[in-house]
Amino acid sequence: MSILKENYLLSIGIFKLTKEAPSIHILKALAKLLRFMNQFTFTSTGKRKGVLLSYKQLKQGNFVEATPAEARTLMTSMLTDIPTQLWTFCQKLTTNVERKVVKTNSFTSATLIIEYASSDFSIQIKRKLKSPFIVLLFPSHAELPTSYNIVVQVSTVSMEVADKIKAFLQEITQGRLSKFE
Repeated sequence: MSILKENYLLSIGIFKLTKEAPSIHILKALAKLLRFMNQFTFTSTGKRKGVLLSYKQLKQGNFVEATPAEARTLMTSMLTDIPTQLWTFCQKLTTNVERKVVKTNSFTSATLIIEYASSDFSIQIKRKLKSPFIVLLFPSHAELPTSYNIVVQVSTVSMEVADKIKAFLQEITQGRLSKFE
């Protein structure tokens, strides 16, 4: 059970036990907890390269395309097609969307976590290798988008926004193994 559901059920339990309405502080805390009720997780595989980012800039939290010199030396971090297209979609969905780096990949881990957020939604995207061992044997596989699973976690207050994001993710991943949870 999620923390959100647990806290909601806890507040109902407090009301039933005390037979009193919760204080304004409890209601404000619940409002914050209930802010993102429409939550889902989408998992798929990368199919095409999206944006090739500068690893140096990404480590500093900046989304800057890699220079040709960085691309030649593989000092890059690849966003596959799903996060790249989702960023464009989010910008069309709302004007005040921001993106940030939650966890950068490194020389010992290919996992990259980024977040797209606005007042309407929060989307966390995790790019992780399907098999880390294959990259040990064939390092060039780290540059193949098909080597990655993409996990997209969406939280929003609006069922309409959740449905639009779901429909978009289904559209851009047609023909791939994908699942919603």
